[in-house]
Amino acid sequence: MQKIIPHGNISIKEGFTVISRMYYRPAKNTHSVFLSFENDTDLFKDSYDENGNLFFYRGIDTNDKKIDPKKSDQSLIKKTGSKSMNSIFQDLVKNYKVGSVKAEVVHLYRKIATNKWTDEGNFELIDCKFGNFPKGNRKIFVFTLRSIK
Repeated sequence: MQKIIPHGNISIKEGFTVISRMYYRPAKNTHSVFLSFENDTDLFKDSYDENGNLFFYRGIDTNDKKIDPKKSDQSLIKKTGSKSMNSIFQDLVKNYKVGSVKAEVVHLYRKIATNKWTDEGNFELIDCKFGNFPKGNRKIFVFTLRSIK
């Protein structure tokens, strides 16, 4: 059974203020952190496969206030010109697939209601695809996480 925790406890456990969807090894952690939102309005919903071993995670949308993030493609580059989290994690997958690094460990939390989250545990980041998932009006990143049991 998954443990239900309040949002503030995630920040305490991870050692930094958690507000975004994706973090690459924040607060000098040895793992990355992903947040999944059950009631997200996107066409693609983060979800487990039928066996519960793989988790398919949608990348992060733009934070450009001038455009609707749900109507624009997810990006590799931020408005400032620096790499987006999507780009950082896509690079990790590429390096994992060629054998130059181990799979990135990601700790996953899922929001199930207001201030109620489940701690899903640790996963390995093993794949990344970019395209229309499902067929829609924009392209998104979908990261594949494999449960570490």
